[in-house]
Amino acid sequence: MSQHNHHHEHSHNEPDDASPLTEVNQEVNPVKKKEIPAIKGFAEYIWLDSENNVRSQLTTVSIKGDLSNHHVDGASPYVKDHTKYPLLEVNGVLCGQALIDDPMIVLKPAYIAPNILYQSFPYIFSVAVVCDVYTVSKDTGILIPHCNNYRHSATAIFNEQENVSMEPLIGITQEYYILGEPSYNGNGNNNNYNNNNHTHPPAIRSPIDYKNAYCYPGSFHKNIIEKHYRICSITGIDMGSTYQCETTSQFAFQINAGTPVLVADHLLLARFILHKIAADAGVQISYHPQLYSKEHGSGCRFRFSTKEMREPPLGHNAVLSAMNRLYKTHSLDIKSFGKHNELRLTGNRNSSNYNCFTWGGEVNSSVYISKTIMADKCGEFEDKRPAANCDPYCVISKIFVSQKA
Repeated sequence: MSQHNHHHEHSHNEPDDASPLTEVNQEVNPVKKKEIPAIKGFAEYIWLDSENNVRSQLTTVSIKGDLSNHHVDGASPYVKDHTKYPLLEVNGVLCGQALIDDPMIVLKPAYIAPNILYQSFPYIFSVAVVCDVYTVSKDTGILIPHCNNYRHSATAIFNEQENVSMEPLIGITQEYYILGEPSYNGNGNNNNYNNNNHTHPPAIRSPIDYKNAYCYPGSFHKNIIEKHYRICSITGIDMGSTYQCETTSQFAFQINAGTPVLVADHLLLARFILHKIAADAGVQISYHPQLYSKEHGSGCRFRFSTKEMREPPLGHNAVLSAMNRLYKTHSLDIKSFGKHNELRLTGNRNSSNYNCFTWGGEVNSSVYISKTIMADKCGEFEDKRPAANCDPYCVISKIFVSQKA
């Protein structure tokens, strides 16, 4: 198979001969309206591949649009309107999203955020671009949502007026492992490592007991997780917290509740930022749900509520009713909550059982319901079933649609 080179990957409708800088001192003609000049910047396009891995491509764009009025710390002003950014064509075969006889997929910008990890100089701005993935019809040339473009379908679901009136909110807790030099328990023994075709080296272990790992402030990776938290917050992601988990190289970060598709966009952006920071530190990130067979797995917990659930005194009844609906769709939904998830959900190490649906205040429940809900008469539930490598757009759609079953 001949691999597509860089020349095949190009932006659509990119203005020609665009100046990298906006001319601000040109003489204004009082009669003829001045044409808005194109401005040039760096844009890193981000999307999920067929395995839910984060992919990105850095490109230079020339666009016409209004710069943001406010400055983000460490970032230059940028064009927020995602419709101003060009489509980008990339090799889908290498991402598991296309066949050899029709190899190209199209990235369509959907959400724009400042990219403070990449300096804008010598251009005007630097942004991260969360994208929808499309294919092109051979017959009509029309863009068709890719079969695993769950962002497109999620947007359609949550934009329906009936669903908007329910005011759903989603919050997310993402778990992951930081992987460093090949060393396991200090003796190089990595027989416990669950490879599953992954080539990541085992994690570096901090010299503390496992029982004392949770929220330990002196982790070897302290600088990484704190830098990630700070940059995500500056970027505009509503971060809730970050901490070390039960295992010494496992960590988690929380994104506060917000509108579902936006929070899913923020999760994808946060994963991207984490990969970038880890690469700079010479380590890797793994979202495999059960990286080590004898240790805690990694999940992605989704906190969900509707307006009805959040309002006392009957909100707690709405939460409990939601459990019956989730139970009915469990056998189908669980298949869409991340690959290799059955390795994690064994009923051991604070996990639920892959084939059973349970709910309550126990740590090994499929869905966790805080005991304070009964006292407050309202609240939310936390779905612990999704794996760390899940597609967040797929998960939020499955959870929400189940509530209308």
